[in-house]
Amino acid sequence: MQWLIDIIKEWVIDQAYATEAWVLEKLYLQKAEYPGYGMPVHVTGETDPDVTCTYFRAGDYLGVPYYSQEDGSYFIWWSGTKWIIGTSVPGGPGTRMFQRVDLSVFGLYVNTPGNSGTPIVVSGYKYLLTGFVDRGDPPAWDWTHLDLDEDGAWHDLDLSAIVPEDTKGVLFKFYVGNSVIGKVFRMRRKGNAGGVNASELNTQVANLYVSGDFICPCDSDRKVQYYATAGGWIGIYLTVKAWW
Repeated sequence: MQWLIDIIKEWVIDQAYATEAWVLEKLYLQKAEYPGYGMPVHVTGETDPDVTCTYFRAGDYLGVPYYSQEDGSYFIWWSGTKWIIGTSVPGGPGTRMFQRVDLSVFGLYVNTPGNSGTPIVVSGYKYLLTGFVDRGDPPAWDWTHLDLDEDGAWHDLDLSAIVPEDTKGVLFKFYVGNSVIGKVFRMRRKGNAGGVNASELNTQVANLYVSGDFICPCDSDRKVQYYATAGGWIGIYLTVKAWW
């Protein structure tokens, strides 16, 4: 079977799912290296209580895998209508802290009363973190013009509460309007000094909103920079749609 393993290794490298050094050094998980013999998932974000951690497959419930932290403090499981992050094993007593109404375990979770934050579940395999990850269905815009500086200068925007570590680029949705024609909203990678390699929206009609999507790389601290021409803004709405 070694010939088949070699073919799979070549395909993985060719598809850029992993580097050659990563494959040859066998820096991938074997079944025996984690409990449950299944795919781990990773929870990121700023949450209270802190449920961020790697969760390992612990079994099946309703024909769907469920996951547990190694010490059994928190679980992720499918209720039949939604995904749950909480202190209970599937269907058992405990506190349901965060939930996601979607068939996919991956994506954004919203808090329940008594809890705060919006955890994000991604694959525990590092090579998948470089692939496209859809955020899901966020309940509201992440930022509005009330949260941003509109003074014709570049400012940092911290994405660490939304996107996971090792994120390389982020897909944004914008909806902006200004009372003056020709006002500009830009975004660039933090660390860049110029404005040529930047995404940009321009107002073309006074008091009429324009929308669009931006793809912007972020630095290792998960920060980007934005720029809004000074004056006249009637609204700037910005949200994270997905990341790589």
